[in-house]
Amino acid sequence: MGSNKVYNFTNSFIIKRFLKYFVWWWLAALSDYLIYLYLTHILNIYYITAAVISFCITLIFGFLFQKYITFENKSWAHLKQWTLFVLFQLIWLGIHVWLLHLLVDKFHISEIIAPIFTKWVVFIWNFLMNHYFNFKE
Repeated sequence: MGSNKVYNFTNSFIIKRFLKYFVWWWLAALSDYLIYLYLTHILNIYYITAAVISFCITLIFGFLFQKYITFENKSWAHLKQWTLFVLFQLIWLGIHVWLLHLLVDKFHISEIIAPIFTKWVVFIWNFLMNHYFNFKE
């Protein structure tokens, strides 16, 4: 006889982790976006340069949030995890800058709206890279 046990996805480890990731990643993304807006609209810095600067400012906080809060990772492999995190983030930055350029310069979407879209594009990819490769148990 087969088991009548129904799997409850709300209790799933990955779902809980994803929800924590969703909250903390978007908090970091919001911080990044607000810094970007300050740099572009208050300091009048070119939008691509502002995107790179805001990325650099929020990078360390993103790592700490993801390692200790989202993934609750206790590993002492800090250098390895930092290296992988930075690698994944640099790939994300490349995609982000390319999409910003494409959306703003080619499709004439406002530089205020374009970064919001680009963050959605890499949101899932970023979670999967950190969940399966960087902060896996």
